[in-house]
Amino acid sequence: FENGYTHNTDLAGCFLQEGVSGTYSWTVNSTFTDYGRTPKTGSFNAFLRYSNTRWLFIPVELDAGVVYEIELYARQNTTNGAKLSVKYGTSPTAAAMINAVVDELDIVGGDYQEISGNFSATANGTYYIGILGDLTSSPWYLSIDDISIREAPTCIKPDNLVLASVDATSATLNWDASISNPTDGYEIYYSTDNIEPDASTTASVIVGAGETSATISSLTDNTTYYAWVRANCGSGDLSFWSNLIEFKTTCFPTTVLPYTLDFEDVTPPALPDCTSAENVGAGNMWVTATNPGYGFDGNVLKYGYNSNVANTWFYTNGIELTGGTAYVIEYKYGNGSTYWEESLKVAYGTSPSAGNMTETLADYPIVSIASAILEEITFVPANDGVYYFGFHAYSGANLLNLFVDDISIYEAPTCIKPDNLVLTSIDATSVTLNWDASVSNPTDGYEIFYSTDNTAPDASDNGQVNVGAGETSATISGLTDNTTYYAWVRANCGSGDLSFWSNVLSFTTPCHPYTIPYFEGFENGYTHDVAIAGCLSQEGSNGSSFWKTNNTFIDRNRTPRTGSWNAFLQWSNTRTLFIPVQLEAGVNYVAEVFARQDGTSGVNLNIKYGTANNLAAMTNTIVADVAIVDGDYQEISGNFTVADDGVYYIGIEAELTSSPWYISIDDIAVYEMPTCMKPENLTLGSVAATSATLSWDASVSSPADGYELYYSTDNTPPTEATNALAIVGAGETTATITDLLSSSTYYAWVRANCGGGDVSFWSNMFEFNTLCEPVANFPWTENFESGASGSNIVPNLVCWDEVYESGTIPWKFVTANGDNSVTPHGGSLMAEMRTSSRGPTTKLITPEFDFTSLNTPMLSFYFANAPWGSDIDELRVYYKKSSSDTDWTMITGAEYTTQHTTWEFVELLLPETENATDYIIAFEATADYARGLNLDDISIYEAPSCVKP
Repeated sequence: FENGYTHNTDLAGCFLQEGVSGTYSWTVNSTFTDYGRTPKTGSFNAFLRYSNTRWLFIPVELDAGVVYEIELYARQNTTNGAKLSVKYGTSPTAAAMINAVVDELDIVGGDYQEISGNFSATANGTYYIGILGDLTSSPWYLSIDDISIREAPTCIKPDNLVLASVDATSATLNWDASISNPTDGYEIYYSTDNIEPDASTTASVIVGAGETSATISSLTDNTTYYAWVRANCGSGDLSFWSNLIEFKTTCFPTTVLPYTLDFEDVTPPALPDCTSAENVGAGNMWVTATNPGYGFDGNVLKYGYNSNVANTWFYTNGIELTGGTAYVIEYKYGNGSTYWEESLKVAYGTSPSAGNMTETLADYPIVSIASAILEEITFVPANDGVYYFGFHAYSGANLLNLFVDDISIYEAPTCIKPDNLVLTSIDATSVTLNWDASVSNPTDGYEIFYSTDNTAPDASDNGQVNVGAGETSATISGLTDNTTYYAWVRANCGSGDLSFWSNVLSFTTPCHPYTIPYFEGFENGYTHDVAIAGCLSQEGSNGSSFWKTNNTFIDRNRTPRTGSWNAFLQWSNTRTLFIPVQLEAGVNYVAEVFARQDGTSGVNLNIKYGTANNLAAMTNTIVADVAIVDGDYQEISGNFTVADDGVYYIGIEAELTSSPWYISIDDIAVYEMPTCMKPENLTLGSVAATSATLSWDASVSSPADGYELYYSTDNTPPTEATNALAIVGAGETTATITDLLSSSTYYAWVRANCGGGDVSFWSNMFEFNTLCEPVANFPWTENFESGASGSNIVPNLVCWDEVYESGTIPWKFVTANGDNSVTPHGGSLMAEMRTSSRGPTTKLITPEFDFTSLNTPMLSFYFANAPWGSDIDELRVYYKKSSSDTDWTMITGAEYTTQHTTWEFVELLLPETENATDYIIAFEATADYARGLNLDDISIYEAPSCVKP
């Protein structure tokens, strides 16, 4: 099928077909390799699909009495369900196929089967050879290739050509003798190309009569070859060539150690050059894979899931070893799971085949490990020779993965490395390491190598720290705090005889402890929505989330208490934040934090301390569990004293159920308890546009010099050095601050002054807003251009307010009404109250007005209320002569309950304005399923002396 055919088209031309059942034809293939469809030779073959029975007819001219031979090759993709037979007749029809050549044969998976038979015609003429493929629904495809019809030879070809042995440069082949007993022996042809030789092809190797074995030499290592054999019966009478055999020469054995395999030089799933795999079962083969995790990175050797029992080997290249010499094989293995149980064996032998893996090095019948395990095994081969090392996966069916990586084989050192390198103590700038002594009792002690890079040292790297013979401990000093280091140790047996480096040990130096007073508002050095790290550490006892810093989220009560940053923890987590501090024995300290959540229950917070940054060390309670609720931040604080000088860790633990979304914390402080105690409960007594009166609970210290107040439009807390902006005397717990900006947000703090420079800490922050100044300059206008489309008018429009009389539907800035039939009267925005229900009513309330400069104030505005069918949103206009009045009064005639699909201009004389200094107006909208109540271009001005009718 190599010439004149098109891929994936019906086999036609001089070939004819007839179906018995099914609708699919014999099809030409040059691309498909799945389901056993790879060609036997060349690039093309033909296939028939499942659930079809179909004839393929080949026209041939035959002579009477001549014995002919037909030969073809077939295979399928499973074990049953495909049959093939060959017949011939005088026309290309099923009915004419009356002469059997090859009776029906079962075709199976695996390699191509050879199907052949002899036949003879009784008369000269044109005949049709019929090949019948018969498939059930079980296999996917039946593939055929290399059909030949020729006169049957008098010299019969040999059969069963097999590979007896192979090395890097030679191969020995065996075969079954030809029944013709060829007088001139056999000819062998081999090539790196799998194109079958023909009758004229010159043999590569010749052996004499009676010989059924031949050795091919001068081959190239690590190369795939193809070979055929034929019989030579003498006087030019040659058999056909036998079946093809494929083999690959081995690599030259490795003679230089160490031999290493880390699988990084291949593209998965390919295996490295000079290695091989053998499947002696029905499961998968070993392949390579990338980054499986579980302690393995880069490329690894992998055996993956299969529904059959595993029975496959991976072999290294051959390695030349010396008998009686000790060697070490080192490798990592694991399966990335503590649930699945895999099985692995490691062995070696004199050739890369299962039967020759005679020396078992390790057997792991149960591999159930979530991490990579490093194994080292010392072995001594009995004799000089080339050895191959095999890794045998023999896991049960329906399991998962098995991994092997970082294989290394080297001569065992005379100086044995120490083991079990561990950390025994650590601080910000030094660490002490211990290890188990080398069995070599090294005369020159040990070397320690350390680095901030995890690249392992090699033999030429010298340790930075040395200890003498018998010492199994070393201290490394001069380290940087809050830094991760890697360390190794090796034995020095003297005269340059050094062991290998030990396994790596990693450690992170802690931070230098914070000094007192300590404050953390998360304002510097943090990244939004990232777990808190650095010198603050964490440990959880439930859930997988972390304390994270925040300077953007304001939903669910996550707005910072002060500044622009805070920290939060999410639902269904219990987690502790640790703070290292340097404390002195006998000093009375205060630990303090502010916290809140977004619900009413489900969050507790406590404060503890201990001598290490882990939960087990939190043995001393400062504040027992406190229930955290929503609303303003709660202050959580408590006093404590430590027995000894040293570094301690303050632990702030939050426990959240699934009910709240978040707990937020801010303004953590640890300080010595002051002698002058701060006042508490700072509150607002009264507020005006430019002044406010604040009050507080007196300090228990009865401060001799009274109290100091600090206030600002910035919520950054004052420090000890901050100067007060207001002072009141001893016994006073009220202060009035003046000269404030109207309509502004202020933050205030108060502290006690006990005299002689002894001042308390500042109190908790108190936030308040000054009132708006009444509008006194006219004409006054509001065109609603200062907002963003879709946003609420209140509180975005300063000094405006709204009241929900029914429902909770706000007035909004919009660019069009509900059906886009009304757009702003002027500019790009207008006001609207709209909802798809009946009854919600909301008043939009203007700022206060001082009308003492006007004689006859007049209000004008534009409104529209496009209907939806007969439903109409309604408008009413109210006033209060003073903002302190209890009741609203509707302006006479200011009730609009009919539809206005375009802008309607309204002018109203405002009633009861004489001497009014805090007059307010309300535009009340009532929704009724319609397109919205729209309002724009409101004005107040002196009414003209002649008012239009």
